[in-house]
Amino acid sequence: GTGTMSAGADPIANAVQVLEQYISGEVAEANALSQLLHLHQTNDKCVVAALAEKTNTVIANADKGSVAAAQAGNLLVGVARHLDTNAEAEVPAGASKAAKAAGAKAAATKAAAKSVSRHLLDHV
Repeated sequence: GTGTMSAGADPIANAVQVLEQYISGEVAEANALSQLLHLHQTNDKCVVAALAEKTNTVIANADKGSVAAAQAGNLLVGVARHLDTNAEAEVPAGASKAAKAAGAKAAATKAAAKSVSRHLLDHV
């Protein structure tokens, strides 16, 4: 895979593909995290669903004592933490007052919603 996403494809499948490429080492961490952050900003539910799907696989493999599953689990938790940390940080420093106000409102909305990490923990 090249790490590129086709525009008309299923957004959950896109997110799963990025996660799989990240876990397998095909896509660098910075590239995977930026793609997932972009997908999360476009459709947060698809990324949460993809994380849940990959977590199910990791848990199934962890029961067999797989070291790779433990590493994949750590990567998935890192992705959720990255999305939670960076979801609100979208307003540039030199933004207008209106843009900052809109950013603050978006941050408050995000804070009111469950975090990606919380969704992941609830899923497990």
